[in-house]
Amino acid sequence: MSFDVYLRDKFGETVKVEPHAEGGTIKIDTPFSIDNTIYGGTQDAEMSVTFNYSKYYYQTIHPKQGLVYLDGKTGKEAIPILRKAIRQLGTTPHYDYWKATPGNAGNALATLLTWAEQHPNARFVIH
Repeated sequence: MSFDVYLRDKFGETVKVEPHAEGGTIKIDTPFSIDNTIYGGTQDAEMSVTFNYSKYYYQTIHPKQGLVYLDGKTGKEAIPILRKAIRQLGTTPHYDYWKATPGNAGNALATLLTWAEQHPNARFVIH
């Protein structure tokens, strides 16, 4: 199970961001190359975040709502919340994406922070 996270504009459309391949389920619609290896990715501000990280989000974002606390918040509103959580968790990921570690949880939030900074008026949708 996972959280589906989107950042949407005032028309309900998912905003575009730099190509990314974060999340447990990756939409592949924009190929990119690193060291001559082609990878998939997307420019849509959407990703799945495993529930495995939930305990860290309850500790750093909101004690009763966790990551869902960001639902409906604008990027601008979410920025200080995300920065605080990232400072506490760090962003060094474990090689196993599914492992519940502070770094994995913080790394996912770092992606959301980047989106929020790019689109401060868009709103998070989390379910």
